[in-house]
Amino acid sequence: MYGFYIKELRITAPGKEDAVLILEKGLNVINGPSNTGKSYIFKCIDYMFGADTLREIKESKGYENIFLEIRDFKDNSPITILRYMNKKSIVYAFSDINNFYNAKPYKLKEDHDPNGDDNISKFLLKLIGITENKYMLSNKSGKKKTLGFRSIVNLFMINETKIISDTESPVFNKIKTDETYCKSVFKFLLTTFDDINCEEIEKAEIRKAKIDSKIEYINNELTKLTEEKFALQKQLELASYEKIVDINEYSEEIRKIEKLIDEKRNDIIDKQNIQNKLNLQRNQLSLLLDKFKILYDQYKSDLERLSFLQTGDDCLNQIHINSCPVCNSEIDDNLFNEEFSLEILDASQQEQVKINLHILELNKTIESTILEINELDSTNKTYEKEINKCKQDVEAFIVRELTPLRSVLKAYLEVVNLENKVKSIEERFVSKNEELINLSEAKKQKQPKIEYKSTIPSGILNDYSDEIFNTLTEWGYEDLEKVTFDEMEQDIVINNQARKNNGKGFRAFFYAAFSVSLMNYLIDRKLPFSRVLLLDSPVTTLKENDSKDGTNKDDEMIDVSMQDSLFIALSKKSSDRQVIIFENKELPQQVEKCNHIEFTKGKSVGRYGFFPMNNSIVTISSNNL
Repeated sequence: MYGFYIKELRITAPGKEDAVLILEKGLNVINGPSNTGKSYIFKCIDYMFGADTLREIKESKGYENIFLEIRDFKDNSPITILRYMNKKSIVYAFSDINNFYNAKPYKLKEDHDPNGDDNISKFLLKLIGITENKYMLSNKSGKKKTLGFRSIVNLFMINETKIISDTESPVFNKIKTDETYCKSVFKFLLTTFDDINCEEIEKAEIRKAKIDSKIEYINNELTKLTEEKFALQKQLELASYEKIVDINEYSEEIRKIEKLIDEKRNDIIDKQNIQNKLNLQRNQLSLLLDKFKILYDQYKSDLERLSFLQTGDDCLNQIHINSCPVCNSEIDDNLFNEEFSLEILDASQQEQVKINLHILELNKTIESTILEINELDSTNKTYEKEINKCKQDVEAFIVRELTPLRSVLKAYLEVVNLENKVKSIEERFVSKNEELINLSEAKKQKQPKIEYKSTIPSGILNDYSDEIFNTLTEWGYEDLEKVTFDEMEQDIVINNQARKNNGKGFRAFFYAAFSVSLMNYLIDRKLPFSRVLLLDSPVTTLKENDSKDGTNKDDEMIDVSMQDSLFIALSKKSSDRQVIIFENKELPQQVEKCNHIEFTKGKSVGRYGFFPMNNSIVTISSNNL
């Protein structure tokens, strides 16, 4: 939403005529005598913007519902908010008032909640362009709370009491403890920077309580350490000191034992190295033996083939073939060469003799290899026995020689352990006492102050002061030399005189300039802020100058043209902002572009007031050009 303006305020109840107020963009002036409902309208709008309560007046008795229709400045789309006078619930719908009950309703909570969007504060903040949580300082210790819409209402809804006050700043609300928060809100609006990066400092009483708690905790620890040290000292007194002469006396004996053990271990290592070599040789012989067996099988296979040749030759010689099995022709037996057959047989027999000789030699080699492997296995077993014997000797030696030392060493280590515990406790005593000293010193120190600076840059303040200067000039304030902003007082200074030091008429006039200029400054720079400004009696207390010589005889006496200029200037800016002024005085005739609503307090003439009278004629005078 681009920012909203108020279109209509309506108060209803069954059996009662509605109290209605129609407003427009730009300048709206509601004037008339006292007790016609002007202040109540102001309070109703404030109530619809999240105020806690709405005080009942005589005319409002019996009414139940308050509707506030607001519209977007850009596209004129309506939203209607309904709040009940006697209930806490708030409802809104995206419609105008007349179609409210035909639209889908949405509920809102009345309390600001930074963690949810279902509350009137976050709802209205989003409508003016603040969509994320903004964190404001709330005290001088750096505590923060999120921006709420009510803190902005304080800057665009100025009631009659505050506008003439000689004690209140335009930035602050009436709550003294909220001053830091209000300053942070004002700074955020002018700069768009919140205070999220400010680190909080603990309150003095909380800080002191934490220090006292730490001191108490450390004292309790010291008590426990004292008790623990006393118990350890008792154990030391009961320890077996008589068994411990000097641990150094056992050093030579330990060195001898270590030397003997090392010799045995070295002997074991040497024998294991020999074993490794023997195993390597055995593995090599085993591989060779496998190859011999393969060769032996090959020789046997060759003998079987040669024997098959001889047997086959004998069989062939016994066969007589008379005819061809294919063509059945006769075959001559002389075709076979008997001499050729004898040569093959002789060669086969010679080859058999050679192979048998090879087999004989191979068998001898295999037997020799197997014998060598067996010898290696036997030697390896011997070394294995020797190694086991060495290990047994080492184990027996350790048990036999070191057993007498175990009780001594155990007692010695027990005493050393107890002494170390006592030493550790004494060191902790020192550390804890140092902590107590530091805490006691910290307790004496003054409460630290935050180093974070939450100030408005001078350039921005100067620009804003220039905006007020231009506003007062436009409103016809004469002899204006300069306008500045006093950060200490959070108020403006005109011609070196604080606003609050003027008479109440000028205090109200300058307050109005402050508020109008703030709205103009923020809107012109497209910064988030309400585009609605409500001023209650900004010129009511100003007295017109009736003196013949034209001189001011009272600081509340001003030329009537200043009043007129205020209304004329405000009427010129109407497209993107709305100013609602409640006044007892008549609207100047020169003001042309204005939604003028006049209450007459007359039962037969004009509109009596905000609430309708049974016999009144309701009219609304409006000149919108």
